[in-house]
Amino acid sequence: MKTSVWVGILLLLLWAPSAFGQCTCFVIRCAAPNTNPVKVDFDNFMTSANGGSIMKVRILSSRVPSTCPLNDIYRARVVTVFKGCPPSSAVITIRSSCLQGELVRGSTYLLFGELDGESGTQYQVGACGKMRTWDEVLAEKFAANYLWRRRQSETCPSTGLCLNGKPLFNCFVDPCTTAVCTRPNAQCVSNYCGACKADWFLPSGKPVCFA
Repeated sequence: MKTSVWVGILLLLLWAPSAFGQCTCFVIRCAAPNTNPVKVDFDNFMTSANGGSIMKVRILSSRVPSTCPLNDIYRARVVTVFKGCPPSSAVITIRSSCLQGELVRGSTYLLFGELDGESGTQYQVGACGKMRTWDEVLAEKFAANYLWRRRQSETCPSTGLCLNGKPLFNCFVDPCTTAVCTRPNAQCVSNYCGACKADWFLPSGKPVCFA
């Protein structure tokens, strides 16, 4: 039998409804916490950054297995928001794939997540390693620069308020009309949070031409 057929049968068994209307799961041993620093890959980082919210969080609870396979649930406190809107509560729930490794209580991570449901406090993390320890993020200059620049210019779409807490400036001239960056293919983004500034990014999202 072809490999693709076996894969299909396995997925069907994992997700088939049981007599009680819940997921039928095999007992799966999730990956242990990763104790060795992992180099943050630029392409994977920027792909993750393109969607959802980006937040620095501290894990408050140990892993709680969910009713469906390959997912764990954690409680976490939001430390800093870099993209998206601040959640309605400083304490959030994270639903994370256990394939990327168990998150450690008391440790700090960078969360790339999508709001899950209407509570405004539950986030779903993908299965492709979209959470990194904060130390791993700081070890890569491009990641630290991206997050800093993002927070200085990002506004919450629903409120229009700047994430860095500074007021929006009413500029007489679009900052990008007078700004200059000699980096090839750099794209200008006007930043009105706290001043009239121009931020430059490559098409990949990497910030360049720092003021």
